Amino acid sequence: MLDYRNTTLEIEQGKPELAIFSIGAIEQHTAVLPIGTDTMIISEIARRVGRRLGAYVIPTVPFGTSYEHRGFAGTISIRPDTLYHFVKEMILSCYEQGIMKAAVLLGHGGLWTVKPAVRDLNYEHPEGQAIWLCPFDMGVRGLMSQVLETSDQEVHAGEFEVSCIMAIDEAAVKMEHAHDYVPKCGRETLDYLPMKAVSPTGVWGIPSKASKDKGERCLEILAQATADYITESFRSISILKSKTPGGIS
Repeated sequence: MLDYRNTTLEIEQGKPELAIFSIGAIEQHTAVLPIGTDTMIISEIARRVGRRLGAYVIPTVPFGTSYEHRGFAGTISIRPDTLYHFVKEMILSCYEQGIMKAAVLLGHGGLWTVKPAVRDLNYEHPEGQAIWLCPFDMGVRGLMSQVLETSDQEVHAGEFEVSCIMAIDEAAVKMEHAHDYVPKCGRETLDYLPMKAVSPTGVWGIPSKASKDKGERCLEILAQATADYITESFRSISILKSKTPGGIS
């Protein structure tokens, strides 16, 4: 794995074929977790995936579209069009130096603009290959439900996220402030109303069930599933490109 701690010579000599980008968020996670929770978790997953795949791991973009958490202290949000251009330009900077595969890992639920950015990039620059994925939504919930007790109630700052931060940096978790709360509405409500209207303290889940062991097990499940998905996706793309008469342009 290569990352920002390597020198430019080491990266040049390492000749990485794959760059891993990740996008987190700076937003409230109640009084229990740091506002950088999403960034911390997706950074850890990216690092573990990078080790598995021998990739160049780009530092996580800490800002996302976090409109639903406005009104809570510390939340920072950028516009979807800002993120759209940021994703395209980051990947193009890798293409320019010969790193022609890029995977963008989403660490927050509201980063929908990444999909059109990657889609447009693939059609505008067919010489490269870019994919996006959200590790938490790739069919691994079944596996994590074997670890977590409340996976069906987890939306924000619950058992899963608290467990992961315990595994990453246990001192950052303030369990003395934890309380369980599951609103009586669907997750889609956050498309219409801010979190403050749904849960005044910002929690949507059962943080009291969290543990460091659960967090470590979940991180390993997510890292392996993500690495497998990336490998299979690029394999399939390469096969399809090779079968296209005259290539893709």
